[in-house]
Amino acid sequence: MDQAVAAAYGWSELDLGHGFHVTKQGERYTISEPARRTVLDRLLALNHQCYAEEVKAGLHDKATKKAAEQKKKIDCRRPARRADQTTAEIYTPRCATGQGLP
Repeated sequence: MDQAVAAAYGWSELDLGHGFHVTKQGERYTISEPARRTVLDRLLALNHQCYAEEVKAGLHDKATKKAAEQKKKIDCRRPARRADQTTAEIYTPRCATGQGLP
């Protein structure tokens, strides 16, 4: 599943380094520490990109905050599943796929 999610984000080149690794919860089967840091760095960058798109759409302006609250919040995820979509595709943020915000 990790590989499918990484591919959905367009990170198929990322070596997740699955194996038994020491974590705060003890030794666990998980991704490697360098892969974990890379994933977190990329997710942070994606979060900043989504925020920038929300600012551009006027969702974070103080003057329009009340109006924005009344409108439907922008959801960075894809809409409901189509019959031809995989689970990973559903949860891939639009800004990760280059689709941007509506």
